Amino acid sequence: MALNPTQEQIQNLLQSGHEGPIAMVNLLSFKNKNAYLKYAAGVDKIGDEFGLKLLFWGDVVSTVIGEDVEFQTIAIMEYPSLQAFMEFVSSKKYNAIIKYRIEGLESQFLIATKQLTAKDWAEFFTVSFLDALTSLKCPSDLP
Repeated sequence: MALNPTQEQIQNLLQSGHEGPIAMVNLLSFKNKNAYLKYAAGVDKIGDEFGLKLLFWGDVVSTVIGEDVEFQTIAIMEYPSLQAFMEFVSSKKYNAIIKYRIEGLESQFLIATKQLTAKDWAEFFTVSFLDALTSLKCPSDLP
C-alpha cells in the first residue's frame, strides 16, 4: 500500500481542471496511531492558514458491502482549492509535521472529490430515468 502519491497522480490531479473547493477523503491504516494523532494535531494547528476544514473523522466499524477493508479510520478534509492543497503540502509548516505522518501511517488512500451541484445531478438523471420513476404505481393504485 502507498503512503505518497506518484508523480502521475499529482499531474492527473493538477490537470483535472477542477476549480473550487475539494474534499480529500483519507482512508487510513496505522502502524502507530499516537504518532499520527500528533500529525493530525499539527494539521489542526496550521490548517486555518490554508483554509482547511475537517468535515469528518471516524473509525471504521465494519465493512457492510464488498471486501473487508484494511483501513481503521476515515477523515475528510476540505481545501478551498487545489492550489490551497498544493500550497499546504508544499509549506515549511507542513514539512515540520510530516515526520509524524510517516511514523504513524501503515498505508493510505487519498481520494480527491468535489461537491456535486443541482446541475450535476440533473445531468446524471436522464429524462427517461425520471419518466420511469413517475410511471411507478403507488400501492394504493394497484388492484
